[in-house]
Amino acid sequence: MATGPEHYRKAEQLLATLDRGTEVDDALVLATMAAAHATLSTTVEPTVDHKAEPTTDEAAHTLFHAGLDGGWPPSGFPASLLNLFGVADAVNAGRLALGFPGYAAALQMVRDGNIAKLHRIASDEG
Repeated sequence: MATGPEHYRKAEQLLATLDRGTEVDDALVLATMAAAHATLSTTVEPTVDHKAEPTTDEAAHTLFHAGLDGGWPPSGFPASLLNLFGVADAVNAGRLALGFPGYAAALQMVRDGNIAKLHRIASDEG
């Protein structure tokens, strides 16, 4: 049986497929995320990778989502994912961060005011 993190990794792979311009049904990605959610305990807060770095796209999408200069709009699924992070409680945000650590890191940079680093990453200057 697949574990929650394995389902999240599969969802992340599906998202990467979308970023390459390949058609993937959002329902498939969401179903994979739901399977991951169902396999994680509701009483144990997941451990988040605090060393994660966003990709260029993740940084740019997050800048745009936060209404900051230097980003560009995400496609449908990443836009929905960023909105989902915004409404998630701590446990569910942690679960999302397991599958999408780059977006979680980029959002944390916004919360921490580390916009200059996010700009460098979005401009591919790392």
